[in-house]
Amino acid sequence: MSVEQVLRDALINDGSVNALLDSRIYPLVVPQDSQLPAVAYQKISGVRQYVQDGARKPEVSLIQLTCLSKTYNEAKQVEEVIRTALDGKKINDLIVFVQNRRDDFTRDGEISVVRIDLRIYYG
Repeated sequence: MSVEQVLRDALINDGSVNALLDSRIYPLVVPQDSQLPAVAYQKISGVRQYVQDGARKPEVSLIQLTCLSKTYNEAKQVEEVIRTALDGKKINDLIVFVQNRRDDFTRDGEISVVRIDLRIYYG
């Protein structure tokens, strides 16, 4: 199972996350007709380090979660439940850390955005 799928499953199976998002956690982009709040995920980096005798473990990936909501407060609430569900946790063979969080908004200012960068060690 991919790193992204393990993360998605962990979020959907977390009671607090599920209460806010249900299953509205999508690869790459949130569909335009999706109910908000919703989250998109994407791998922004996958680093495999090598030594003379092959690949070195653990591997490291950076995954970005983009949380969309109609209000800033709700976007921050989604950020907090995701941080609580993932930060510093071991999920299957993944170890997940929140590396960065930042606030944003869409060009028209109608949707609040919070981006969460995760550093994930696995393998």
